[in-house]
Amino acid sequence: MKKFLVFVLSVLLTFCCAIGFAACAEEPHEHSFGEWTVTAAATCIEPGEEQRTCSCGETETREIAPLGHAFDGGKVTTPATCTQAGVMTYTCERCGEIKTEATVMADHTEVIDAAVAPTCTEPGQTEGKYCSVCHTVLVAQEPVAAVGHAYVDGVCTVCGVIGIMVEDGLEFSLSVDGSYYSVSALTSGRTEVNIPASLHEIPVREIAGSAFADRADLESVQISDGIQSIGDFAFVNCSALKSVSLGEGLLSVGASAFEDCVSLSEIEIPKSVVSIGKAAFEGCHNLVNVYLADIAAWCAIDFRSSSASPFCNAENLYLNGELVTDLVVPDGVTSIGNYAFYSCDGLTSVSIPSSVISIGNSAFTGCDSLTSVYITDLAAWRAIVFGEGISDPLHYASHLYCNGQLVTDLTSSGRRR
Repeated sequence: MKKFLVFVLSVLLTFCCAIGFAACAEEPHEHSFGEWTVTAAATCIEPGEEQRTCSCGETETREIAPLGHAFDGGKVTTPATCTQAGVMTYTCERCGEIKTEATVMADHTEVIDAAVAPTCTEPGQTEGKYCSVCHTVLVAQEPVAAVGHAYVDGVCTVCGVIGIMVEDGLEFSLSVDGSYYSVSALTSGRTEVNIPASLHEIPVREIAGSAFADRADLESVQISDGIQSIGDFAFVNCSALKSVSLGEGLLSVGASAFEDCVSLSEIEIPKSVVSIGKAAFEGCHNLVNVYLADIAAWCAIDFRSSSASPFCNAENLYLNGELVTDLVVPDGVTSIGNYAFYSCDGLTSVSIPSSVISIGNSAFTGCDSLTSVYITDLAAWRAIVFGEGISDPLHYASHLYCNGQLVTDLTSSGRRR
């Protein structure tokens, strides 16, 4: 009986379930979810999750988007300068993340270099600009040339300087930069002239070209120490000029400077002279004596022509007041220049050291009185480079001595010695 009741109940239960399932199949269940509940909070960079549940127990989830950083307004951590960008630092108020951004460079702090107006003698400058912080030149100053003096009746109309002065019968012209005077003319009938070393504390440096040209009444000229140059044609055709004193410090004598000074009988050349221009002593037919203080300095002078040397007319060489017939070129001299002893026929012998490696054009042309040449080294003698014209003194001399011994058998430069 009990088994029968169990069987009946099982059948009834199966029937009821079948009826229930049929009812559900006919009417679907609609979920009734509750509110979303955050199960994993989102961060600035990571997504979160939320969930809700139906009354039937069904659940569903969805992703919560990352929040993203919430940066503050930022602060300057490296100030910008005019040469380098700055740095702005921002901090996330949620997670503390930091980001940086470069800021633009600051503007230069400009300072103006004022323009400088040129004067008669000094150059000026244009206006310029620079940064007082980094010292970068923003606008470079450019030079403006000096305007030079504007003389009217010898006085500059711009600065008022007296540019042309006349004193003691001489006219002096101030240089463009105002640093020295040149003697530019003889304004009187004076026959004796003393050229000073300075004028009103400004040095006199030059005798200008043609300054005394054609002054047939001029007899004597005293040139002070410190005068550096005598210009071209400075004393040309001064036919009465008998005495010329050249001061120490003279560097150059211009072309035709003493040409046709027919009354000039002697001249002393300072050892400071380094160049003498073409025809400087041409036509000085009565010139007899040349006075020197230094043979080495004389050998180094740049003579621009044969008549640049006073020996083109003079025959006597005096060294420190002593007449020289036996010329000794000092040891250490490496070169005897062009025309150095051109037509110096007062020489009877010449001693040439082994240091000489070249003898210039026509250095001994016209030295007709030479009879002997003295050397100390035959190999050095053979190695000398001789210039054009008669540069070899053995052209006239018939005797060559090496260390005091007469050389009787020597062939050099294609000539028999």
